[in-house]
Amino acid sequence: MLIYRKHFERAESDLRQLIGEGLSLGDALRVLHVERKIGTMFLWPAVVAVCGLEKREAMRVVVHETSPYAR
Repeated sequence: MLIYRKHFERAESDLRQLIGEGLSLGDALRVLHVERKIGTMFLWPAVVAVCGLEKREAMRVVVHETSPYAR
């Protein structure tokens, strides 16, 4: 699979939409990762853009929220 800028833009757009609909950041990340099969490499840049977090913190949040063992 080739990775294009549009893949990152789509993840960011989808995250903004879900948060705009009232989902928490964690719930929105789980929907994108589990239901829509979007990988974490696309999610953490979206969290940086949407939430304004540092890269390291965004990666930590994404890994924590999408981990199957966090529940």
